[in-house]
Amino acid sequence: MSLSLSGQRPLGAYAADAPVVALALRAQLAGNRLRVREAAAVRFGGEGQPECYESGAEGVAAFVGGAPVIGHGVGPAFAVLEDPGANLPTTVWDVGELAAYVAPEEAAPSLSGLCAALGVAAPGAGGLAGQAEMVRLAYLELVKRAKGMRGATLRRLAAFLAQGQSPLSALLTALADAHAEQGGPVLGVDQD
Repeated sequence: MSLSLSGQRPLGAYAADAPVVALALRAQLAGNRLRVREAAAVRFGGEGQPECYESGAEGVAAFVGGAPVIGHGVGPAFAVLEDPGANLPTTVWDVGELAAYVAPEEAAPSLSGLCAALGVAAPGAGGLAGQAEMVRLAYLELVKRAKGMRGATLRRLAAFLAQGQSPLSALLTALADAHAEQGGPVLGVDQD
């Protein structure tokens, strides 16, 4: 089964408090492509409590909707998904890459190592649902740390990342804009 996430919009179309989706996938190699077998996701931010999804790949696109997707190691994974013509998310952020810029001393190659370095407690759930929750918690901690940075620093990082066409450029720009406005939740960070 290929993963097709349609209806995506660039980050610029999102308000600062728009929901985001933490995504964890289990895939198997089929030739030189990955076939998604299972998916788990947590939508959070905006209004309400976090919502969870755990099932086959079929329903994850509807669950994601138009929200930005965050994950760990998602860039390389999306590059080799089974259907190269699939309408994959246009806004995909990797917590590993975000850590390299926001908290380089805590950056780690594995999700569990990153969470441990950030002091993020592992969730009680295991499997893909636990991984999606770990992505969510790591993201929240990293964005909290980014919010503690100076707005000018965030803008310089965003400009640097834009040169390499990293999708994190838009995230850091949104954080810098929110920093300049001095108020309101930023991408769900004020929500547990």
